[in-house]
Amino acid sequence: MSRTTSVAARLDAGRSSLGAMAEPGGMAQIDVASHDNTVAAEQEMKMTKLTTTVLATLIGLGLSVPAFASDVPDAATQAKITEQLTAEGYEVRKIDSEDGMIEVYAVKDGKMYELYLDADLKIVKSKEES
Repeated sequence: MSRTTSVAARLDAGRSSLGAMAEPGGMAQIDVASHDNTVAAEQEMKMTKLTTTVLATLIGLGLSVPAFASDVPDAATQAKITEQLTAEGYEVRKIDSEDGMIEVYAVKDGKMYELYLDADLKIVKSKEES
């Protein structure tokens, strides 16, 4: 009889521990904690995606802004500038735009110059680079 009592006691102990897990504070508490971790992980993933999207947008805008800010003269104007300055003894290295003026980097007599041209392609300012 003691053997039967011992098996019955074990079964009752097992049932009571399973019942305790189903009660508040048992298995339900484990599920809530697991759910909270899942929700936190999903929120973190959403924030990571949002951060990545915002950074990609800002980088894209940052790379495209200089293209809009710089009004580089068209190919025909650049050819005209190069022809004109070559006739004056300059070797044109680069043509750009700055502050509404055409900016030309050129070499003459072994010296580097930064030339600024107006809309009529006249040199209005010249700086010798060292």
